[in-house]
Amino acid sequence: MATRRKLEEKGCNFVDTTCGDVMSVWKRVRQYSKDSVTSIIHGKAWHEETMATSSQARATAKATTWWCSPSAGNDYVCNYITTAAIKQSFFDKFKGAYSEGIF
Repeated sequence: MATRRKLEEKGCNFVDTTCGDVMSVWKRVRQYSKDSVTSIIHGKAWHEETMATSSQARATAKATTWWCSPSAGNDYVCNYITTAAIKQSFFDKFKGAYSEGIF
């Protein structure tokens, strides 16, 4: 936002061309963030839209996120959530694809 403010001060105009569907997701994950709900984002952790959604999901300090790549093994994640599998195994498998404080 600081960069945007600097550009606006120089007279630059911005037009938000973000897809309405994406904006709906961002609005939802921002609300989840306020409610201290973990958002699980199904997408590649390095993809621009995944990173942007993650930034919206972490709008508050108490929010957590995890990025679930389609190839990462959704069954593994579901099993972890439903059966409380060993945490270290989860963290090792998905290192770099979750925010601090998750689970």
